[in-house]
Amino acid sequence: MTTATIPNAPSVLAPVRKPMAATRVAFRSLILRDLVVLRKTLKEFIPRTILQPLLLVFVFTYVFPKIARASVAPKRRPGSPRSSWPASSASPS
Repeated sequence: MTTATIPNAPSVLAPVRKPMAATRVAFRSLILRDLVVLRKTLKEFIPRTILQPLLLVFVFTYVFPKIARASVAPKRRPGSPRSSWPASSASPS
């Protein structure tokens, strides 16, 4: 088996980029891809953009306080005797 060498062939297959230039190219490519996807899904993007902050406000102003109140003071049923828990610190003699 013999190998052939190509005369005047470059020793590096791909051009070497500086890290900052490669970063700019990658960032630009990602932004362009996002814009293409956004253009295709614009009808879904706009309502989602409007609803997300509204739902965030709803959860923090309504849902979380309800959960906190329910966990701090459980409701007693009318007519049920009061619980002696937690037990008083006085021990019977």
